[in-house]
Amino acid sequence: MDKAAEVTYDRDGNFGRVRLGYTPTTTELHDALGSVTFCGWHRCNDLYHIERRAQHSREYVLMLTCDGVGELVIAGKRHALQKRSFAIAPMDRAHTYYAQPGGEWEFYWMHVMGDHYTRMLEYMISEFGWVFDAPDYGEACQLMEGIMTTGFRGAEYEVFAASATHRLLFLLMQYRFEQVRRLDGHKALVYRVMELIDAHLFEDISINDIAKAMYVSREHIIRVFKSEVGQTPYQYIKRRRMAHACRLLGNTSMTVEEIGRSIGYRSTSAFIHQFRSEVRITPARYRSNVSQK
Repeated sequence: MDKAAEVTYDRDGNFGRVRLGYTPTTTELHDALGSVTFCGWHRCNDLYHIERRAQHSREYVLMLTCDGVGELVIAGKRHALQKRSFAIAPMDRAHTYYAQPGGEWEFYWMHVMGDHYTRMLEYMISEFGWVFDAPDYGEACQLMEGIMTTGFRGAEYEVFAASATHRLLFLLMQYRFEQVRRLDGHKALVYRVMELIDAHLFEDISINDIAKAMYVSREHIIRVFKSEVGQTPYQYIKRRRMAHACRLLGNTSMTVEEIGRSIGYRSTSAFIHQFRSEVRITPARYRSNVSQK
């Protein structure tokens, strides 16, 4: 840990500004509820640098970035901590976090420990990773600010802090599951679109026809399809048709005109233009190249 990490953060310093929350001296309800042992808020510059070796501790540091950019290095990987980023850093794993050179980083942080926190946080790490987007950002900030500024003390503080922390962690998990479900929904939509395209590949099918059949907007289908497949539905249709045309050119004696009509082109010139655009040579040249092999 460098010199900046040795500062007692109870006032402003050359590293930036800090507000500290209540630090309980006893934990009457630790076994039942777990504990928030330390919490605060930092707005720091690049003099702020925390480096921790692995400790024999089941304590965790939780960080919610409000503004600027920080960086967390853990398990040999670097993670950018931007606005809305939530990070989990277990004390039993070596890790480093700091503001990026020349920049500022504003974030809430808290230390938690307890058996059920360990189970929840290790599950989240295994499912979501060390760093992921926070849920409802406003509520997440309010929860961490509330833990830090509450006037409760003793057992009342433990109950309040445990309730707010559990609410925060449940929000994080719910948000991540909603993201996964949304992604799964996107995959299902793309699969249905592909099925529909394959069933009508050589017909006069349009994106508007697909959107009506799927009961979603044309723009939504294009956006989701491109995100999942890497190409628009139109590009997918064109490439599927050209792949079939290549098979016919190489394995049949059908004319170029017949092949164009068979895969949905009314005009031979349109087919040749599309084939050349996709395959980079004319259908006749493609057939000649294949026959010479």
